[in-house]
Amino acid sequence: MSPCTARPNEGDEHVDGDVVIIGAGGHAREALDVLEAVGERHRFLGFLSDDPTDRPEVRRRGVAVLGPPERLAELRCRFVVAVGSPLVRRRLLERATGSDDELGDLAIRLVHPTAVVSEDAELGRGVYVPAGAIVQAGATLSDHVHLNANAVVGVDAQLDDFATLSPGAVVERQAHLEEGVMLGAGAMVCQGVEVGAWSVVGAGSVVTKAVPRGVTVTGVPHRLVRGPDGRARP
Repeated sequence: MSPCTARPNEGDEHVDGDVVIIGAGGHAREALDVLEAVGERHRFLGFLSDDPTDRPEVRRRGVAVLGPPERLAELRCRFVVAVGSPLVRRRLLERATGSDDELGDLAIRLVHPTAVVSEDAELGRGVYVPAGAIVQAGATLSDHVHLNANAVVGVDAQLDDFATLSPGAVVERQAHLEEGVMLGAGAMVCQGVEVGAWSVVGAGSVVTKAVPRGVTVTGVPHRLVRGPDGRARP
C-alpha cells in the first residue's frame, strides 16, 4: 500500500437539519458520537429501532427511541443506518425507505472530522467513516458502506454497497469488495484481489486471491471454512 495521500476530513457539508439514526445498539451510539463531532448545524431527533425505548445504554445518552424504522416516512428527515451487520443494514434501509427514492436520497455521509479522506475519493449515500479511518486517493465507497476505527481503504480500491470493514481491517490498492462483504477485525485483502458479494473474511485473515460470493474464509493465507451452501468445510 502506498503512503497515504489524503487530508483530514473537514466534515460533511450535508449534515444539517433534522437527523435520525436507524439502529440503537453500540454501532448507532458510536455514530451519534461522530454526528456530535461533525458540528452544530443539525438537530438530532433520536434513534429509530425496534428495540425497547427504556434500554439503559440509550437512556444514558439522554436521547429517545422514536419508534421503528418505518417512522422515517413520517419524519422525512436526514438519516444514517448505523448497524454493524451489512445484511441487517440493508434490511433496515428497505424497511425505512421502501420504494421511495426521494426518501433514500436523504441518507447522509457521516464522516468524523479527524478521519483522513482523500479529495479524490468517492463516497456514496449513507457512508460511515469514523475517527482513525483512512480512505486513500481514487477509492470508491458506494452507498451505505461502513468503516470502523483504524480501517484503511487503499488507492483505487472499490467497496460496493453495504461492504463493511471492522476495526483495523485493510483493503489494499485496487482491491474490490462486492456488495455486502464483511471484513473482520484486522483482516486484510491484498492488492487487486476481489471478494465476492456477501462473503465474510474472518478476523486477522489475509486474502491473497479471489474469493467467491457467499462464503466464509479465515486464516493466513485464507482458506474456505464455509461454502455458499452454508455448510462448514474441514
